[in-house]
Amino acid sequence: PDFFVKLTSIQPSKGSLKPAFNQDNPYYQLVVRRPEETSIGIELGLDVARYYSMNPPSIQVNGKDLEFNPTSTVEFHIPLNETYGLEDKNVTISIFDPKS
Repeated sequence: PDFFVKLTSIQPSKGSLKPAFNQDNPYYQLVVRRPEETSIGIELGLDVARYYSMNPPSIQVNGKDLEFNPTSTVEFHIPLNETYGLEDKNVTISIFDPKS
């Protein structure tokens, strides 16, 4: 099968995503202007029409497998600087087509 799984949304719990979400753009910046935040929740929407629920894609965050329920919203948290200060942090989210 020709899967090529894509996201339908990226929704942070705080801050603003720049540029606005576009299914074909692989790079974003999340700006959080509150240095007291210690964690940001991220929700990913998967294009469920592109795969079978019994054979979902795999998702990694910073190279670690993310466990998720393929029939509901994918959620995870990114820990931030716990010392109350400005921080630049890179997070890599990788989505892999289901194994056929």
